[in-house]
Amino acid sequence: MPYEILFADDNYFYRYMASRYFPDVNFRVITVSNGYDALVVLLRGTIDLAVLDFQLSELTAEKIIVEMRNCGISVPVIVVTGDESIETERRVRGIGVDYYFVKPLRIEDIKSVSYHILQRKKEFIYFDTPCRGKKYDF
Repeated sequence: MPYEILFADDNYFYRYMASRYFPDVNFRVITVSNGYDALVVLLRGTIDLAVLDFQLSELTAEKIIVEMRNCGISVPVIVVTGDESIETERRVRGIGVDYYFVKPLRIEDIKSVSYHILQRKKEFIYFDTPCRGKKYDF
């Protein structure tokens, strides 16, 4: 059964590349263009790994990750960003992501790191979150 990957980026090019070149027998990709949709997908409980653009519209990756952890969602997260500053890197690493990429990036690199993270995470990812059914007002 393939891993289900959430790829959230407001840039159409990266979503297209992820949907076109990421899927294979090991991966199924769901793409979204904003943070609110990313959180909705994550709350369903079917995602094995999330790849989030740091500066998503409506809800940033930072806020998504905080909400995920508050809801007991332990899905591994890769963050991508176009901001190369040390401050952004510290913020990203401080919220407990599994990997961090600076754009421009290659989908092959994310695919390789994703596979490695998922192989390392052997336990079954399950949650019965108290956040299901919670109304979000963004």
